[in-house]
Amino acid sequence: ANALGFCFLVRHTDHCFDHILFQVGCGAGNTLSPLLNAFPDIFVHACDFSPHAVELLKEQGTFKSDRMNAFVCDVTVDDLCNKIEPASVDIVTMIFMLSAVPPVKMPLVLQNIINVLKPGGFLLFRDYAMGDFAQVDLLISF
Repeated sequence: ANALGFCFLVRHTDHCFDHILFQVGCGAGNTLSPLLNAFPDIFVHACDFSPHAVELLKEQGTFKSDRMNAFVCDVTVDDLCNKIEPASVDIVTMIFMLSAVPPVKMPLVLQNIINVLKPGGFLLFRDYAMGDFAQVDLLISF
């Protein structure tokens, strides 16, 4: 979903992007490698709550510090502007991330993201929805 959304925006919009992507909740970065390979001009910011996940991302052979800024962050309390220049990101992705945030903190998370998103930038998110296959699959696993 992440790669498809990014591909669509880059190829089918009139916007002139610097191609700066920010993935919130990057995990070990499994969706980032295909993007970095497909788009040699993009720069990616990637954060996750888990120090272990960020360490795994940095240990991947595809990790290049000149094309990626990976860091540990709790977006419910940490100011993203301490790690990313304000209003500098073209596209933010949040894949199965908001469901891990307490509802009372969701507005804070979104405001934090807005602070680093360029005017006219895009926020792409995918999460669980009532009755969708991802939710059913998750419930079955318990």
